[in-house]
Amino acid sequence: LGLGVLVGTIRSSGGRLPLTPVVVSLALLATTVATVASADHAQRTAEVELEARSALTAAELDAVTRHAIARLDDLAVGVRAARRPEHGAFDVLARRIMPESPFAAIGYVLRVPHDRAADFERQRGVPITERPRERAPLLPALVRTVHFPAVRSAGATGGLFAPGVDFISARPWIARTARDA
Repeated sequence: LGLGVLVGTIRSSGGRLPLTPVVVSLALLATTVATVASADHAQRTAEVELEARSALTAAELDAVTRHAIARLDDLAVGVRAARRPEHGAFDVLARRIMPESPFAAIGYVLRVPHDRAADFERQRGVPITERPRERAPLLPALVRTVHFPAVRSAGATGGLFAPGVDFISARPWIARTARDA
């Protein structure tokens, strides 16, 4: 830019240099400083905007999580109040809660000590099974001190909470929470 101004100035004035190279150099320096300052400002603005969006996203996720936990608490209270929740109470409550929940599916599981697994199969007509990994076939449940087979489900479960399937025990981080509950 500075060279073009310098060349244009020399041609238009018949070979004389009305603007000194110092003036052109100062103008070029001022333009460079302004460009760098503008880029720095744009970078800082982008960083502030990213931080604001991150904070907003975190707040939205926190709100959705709190809402989901509240819905699950409502379901847990209702199911606990029913005598045999797997015989209708779960379904009624799940139909009310699912539309307001961010979850695709929820399931009702029982805590079954291993020495009562045969009783579970006799009463429910299905054995306790588990899926060791996603998309793996169902296998007989491993011997564990306690199983958490599903008895009811709502939503798009994809077989996750099929009757008798112990989804929880094969996932240690979930099983610890379920055992401590």
